[in-house]
Amino acid sequence: FAELSDGQRWTMALDVAIEALAGDKRCLIVIPKRAFGELQPKARKAIDAHLRKRGAVGITALATDEELSAEPLP
Repeated sequence: FAELSDGQRWTMALDVAIEALAGDKRCLIVIPKRAFGELQPKARKAIDAHLRKRGAVGITALATDEELSAEPLP
């Protein structure tokens, strides 16, 4: 586990959370800004795709100079 990339660790952790929270049902998972914001854009997109594939929705915050908004990952 320690030798995996941050994105791989997050994917594994999210799988555990999805199973614990919902099993086969849809669920909402809050991902800490500190953790998600430090990931490379490619890893963020991979995690977003993984959540969608599992039927889960992840929300987080990303720091910007703009106003507060809610939007899906590009």
